[in-house]
Amino acid sequence: TVRLTTGVVGVVVKINSRYPLRPVVKVTAEERGDGVQSHELDLSHTPLISVIETLKPPVVGQVQVGTVLSRPPASSATIGVSDHFTSLLESLDDITSTLQAVVETQKRQS
Repeated sequence: TVRLTTGVVGVVVKINSRYPLRPVVKVTAEERGDGVQSHELDLSHTPLISVIETLKPPVVGQVQVGTVLSRPPASSATIGVSDHFTSLLESLDDITSTLQAVVETQKRQS
């Protein structure tokens, strides 16, 4: 179970082997509050949404590890740009995590 940058809580159902920090998360209707059925959100396709907190570690066997998920065929130039963009997002995720750890450490020391 994870919390997303939107504040919504969901369950990781698939890990994208190419971009493990951008999994597929199942979000229920109650969490979204819009009355729509549960929905799987592929974070590798949503650059503005990411996991910010793990609330409950995954149970081994309940999460699928797949190859590249639902990636449409594209030219090598498009894949190159997409790969660079995703790498940038993962770097920004790492920077954010590091900054958050520093801030939390400073708060504890104050």
